Amino acid sequence: MRKVTMMAAVAAVAMAAQVQAAQLLDFKPDPITGNIPEFTYDAGGVFHSAAGTDFAMGGGLIVSVPFIVPGVIAGKTIVGGTTNFADVSMLFASVGSLGVAHTVPVFPGITSTGIALDSGSFTLTARDGTVLLHGTFGVGFMGGITGSMVASYQTDQVSYDAGAIKDVLSPGILFGQASISLNDLSTPVSVDARSQLFSSFDANATGLFSVVPEPTSAGLLALPVALLGRRRK
Repeated sequence: MRKVTMMAAVAAVAMAAQVQAAQLLDFKPDPITGNIPEFTYDAGGVFHSAAGTDFAMGGGLIVSVPFIVPGVIAGKTIVGGTTNFADVSMLFASVGSLGVAHTVPVFPGITSTGIALDSGSFTLTARDGTVLLHGTFGVGFMGGITGSMVASYQTDQVSYDAGAIKDVLSPGILFGQASISLNDLSTPVSVDARSQLFSSFDANATGLFSVVPEPTSAGLLALPVALLGRRRK
């Protein structure tokens, strides 16, 4: 019962966070390069950008921000009040597992498998090396319906601390949540029988990174402030 309650609480927090958020940055559905997984959860229990690929690593993303980002930045175009960036990289640093994976019932005959993940960081970089957005995140949770080819990663402890996009909104640190959908898993959601960790996989991804105001900065919601990932193969 305690495990079920923990997983339900994580899901509830993530849903509440998304309701409070507004849009910051949209990952377009069509990357410059494709057919490469964006994320990996390896046999050692580490969740990270898939080495040598583009969505998290060496260019290929097309992203759009619903306000003007000033400055000369490679790959940047402005259409109306929207700033677009082509050939963007995203580095999602390695995140280790905390403890073992657990499987709990959610409906008759259906179970969910999940595992807690440690803190880490991410960086979005333009083609010329300009940092568009950098942040860190606290402890998160990864899980999915056992046997399915879809999972998700969630954390409600994100801090945005640098980057040309963040600086348009605030000179200080912004706070929010993150939710990444992991699609087309190479291995069905399950517990590895030997390690008792989440079974290793490669996956494609879309994601939502959101910013919510501190009690003293509610005015930030006047600007769209959520980070939405869109990527397909």
